[in-house]
Amino acid sequence: MRQLLLFGFLFWAVASNAQIQYSDFFLVQQDNVVLIRWTVNSGSLCNGTAVYRSTDGAADAFVGEIPGICGSESENKEYSLIDASPAFNANNRYYIRFGFSEYSEEKEIYVKYLEPERLYVGPNPSETTISLEWNDQFHDEYTIRAVDDLGTTVFEQTSITGSSFELDLKSMNAGFYTVLLINSKGEKTAEKIIKL
Repeated sequence: MRQLLLFGFLFWAVASNAQIQYSDFFLVQQDNVVLIRWTVNSGSLCNGTAVYRSTDGAADAFVGEIPGICGSESENKEYSLIDASPAFNANNRYYIRFGFSEYSEEKEIYVKYLEPERLYVGPNPSETTISLEWNDQFHDEYTIRAVDDLGTTVFEQTSITGSSFELDLKSMNAGFYTVLLINSKGEKTAEKIIKL
């Protein structure tokens, strides 16, 4: 009898028109995926939860779902899903569907993707600094080296971690240079730059 009452209560709570209360809805890019996380506040219940993504505001793509009863009468419940196929180098908008007819607000994230084994530089040409960016999917340690058109090293910095570096050009003469990104295995990626 107790289980029947509990089931009846859950069915009533899920079927009722009570607004789902949620909080902490946020998006984070981790490497090439987007983590979607939210909390269903205590006392809110729904029948299943689904996440959708849009990049153009019109066509929604299904990201994933958590079936069954979501939420709890007595405590806040955290949920998360991973979007393994976001649109790269674009704004991705996400929303949550609670049950069959309630929706969260939309949250937006720009998903930046840098191709592996490529060095991005800009602005190029430049007079003062050039930003360097690369895909650091293996969380490596790097050396940045700049050589002039005669092959002479004019700048070198080692033990760089992360995926970006600001190259100061002020001490270099105007001309053409090659910037090398060298990983811990000695593998090199090169890009031409122009110092004005």
